[in-house]
Amino acid sequence: QLATSAPVLAICAAHFGNNWTVYMLTAWMPTYLHEVAGVPMGALWISALPLLAQGLVGLAVGCLADAAIAQRACSVSTVRFGCTGVSLLGQALCVLALAVADSQRSAVGLLILAFALTAFG
Repeated sequence: QLATSAPVLAICAAHFGNNWTVYMLTAWMPTYLHEVAGVPMGALWISALPLLAQGLVGLAVGCLADAAIAQRACSVSTVRFGCTGVSLLGQALCVLALAVADSQRSAVGLLILAFALTAFG
């Protein structure tokens, strides 16, 4: 019964969607930056910046979430729901905006923001 309950199925769907987005962005980011955004091959090192942002934001968000829970500013559920919502909605908006990015700078900025927001989840 647990495996077919609505909350568990929703968690599975969200987890699948989040992981699919992250893996697709990671795998195709250098190709997108080179072929669509026009970043030269020699400058594709910038495709590491979104992953660096993800790691740094993950550390910061983890510390802030722990502090909010420890100080009883928010319940564990509130922190988890809030972070998951920011992560899923934020990266979805970034990916949608990426479709209309009109410069290399905006494309890289949106990718950095998308990866940074995945750290909330």
